[in-house]
Amino acid sequence: WDQQWSLRIQQVLALETDLLEYDDIFDGSHVVENRTADLIREAQLELAEVMELGGAFIAIDELKQRLVASHTDRMRQIESAELTIVG
Repeated sequence: WDQQWSLRIQQVLALETDLLEYDDIFDGSHVVENRTADLIREAQLELAEVMELGGAFIAIDELKQRLVASHTDRMRQIESAELTIVG
């Protein structure tokens, strides 16, 4: 049922807008470009930190600990309504 609704919405958007006339509707978007640059920069910093720890294999325990802490914090934010999840 959800898949059918999703398909119908896509069809309506395709028919009633000119979105399909563009290869990439976000091409040239300063917001998208800035966010992409931020994500790349953040990923490079994370990778550099892992390498400083001796690489992923050596740092696996530290990385697991950070993952658990991050997940715990995220769940706390969701449960306290500090972070809203849609979908």
